[in-house]
Amino acid sequence: MTYLQNKNELNYYEESDLTLYDGKLVPKEADDYLKEINTEILKIKNDRIFSYLFNENKIENIEWAVSKILDCDIEKVRNKVIVKNNKLAKHYISEKQKYVDLLVETDKENSILIELNNNFNGNYKRNLLYAFSILLSKYIIGKKSEYKDVNRIILVNLNWHNTKKSKKEKEIEENIIYYDENKEDYLIKAINVNLDKFEDISYNDVVNSNKFYKLLTIGKGKELKDIGNKEKELKGYIEELFKISEDITFRKDYMDDEMSEYIEKLEAINDKKIAEEKAFNAGIMQKEREMVINFYNNGASLDLIKKSTGMNEEEIKEIIEENGK
Repeated sequence: MTYLQNKNELNYYEESDLTLYDGKLVPKEADDYLKEINTEILKIKNDRIFSYLFNENKIENIEWAVSKILDCDIEKVRNKVIVKNNKLAKHYISEKQKYVDLLVETDKENSILIELNNNFNGNYKRNLLYAFSILLSKYIIGKKSEYKDVNRIILVNLNWHNTKKSKKEKEIEENIIYYDENKEDYLIKAINVNLDKFEDISYNDVVNSNKFYKLLTIGKGKELKDIGNKEKELKGYIEELFKISEDITFRKDYMDDEMSEYIEKLEAINDKKIAEEKAFNAGIMQKEREMVINFYNNGASLDLIKKSTGMNEEEIKEIIEENGK
């Protein structure tokens, strides 16, 4: 775990900003976040729970999700989805692991690749490069590719921003990344999903293509049961989600994952603030040094320089000596 161990690691926090979680010091903000997500039904917020519910052994869940993303009848994708668990490396703390690739065979010679990503902030360069490399691979002579029949790619970015601001933004934003004018259709499309927004929308009020995204945000047992009465294909999914939500060990591991990721995000934000403060202070110091040298070069007395800059005599002499004066 990456919990903060002692106060030496918490330079940015006051003692009043800290609390204990699992015997270790953590920011109260992170602890408050965990209390907020500790709902009756666990929401699909990280790789642990997503991989448990959506994998090659639970293909019926995958097929249902694909039918919603493509906005088609589930029979059109039945037995036509192949699960590819390809992980992309993390380059930044704000990135999370790529969930999964879903290869959907539309006919014998064509396939759509749906790439599900667990992100904080929408499109990442690595995901776009990955998508382009798949499309290009089929044109490289002598290169074998499991994606040789892929002719369209959909990047689905499932974003938990965990901010009040995100509640005011759109729930879905679609972007055509690459368009084929000859075929008059997209080759790469990105769907950025604001899951925070879906938390506040009723399942009955979302369009068919968005029902998968809403499903990931359900935190109440009654609401999940109501969905099960309408979506018969989700019977196994709902039973499993109730089961792991009641499993003390699974819930603890899930919460630990969320605590670690939330603290990593806080640390990244704080590191950025500290770096900006250092850069700002360095700029001020440079201006003060330039002021001392200008005063000295124009014959100002030591007393005048002290009064004008607020620096002491030792600091002023050190600057003058460093500049060979």
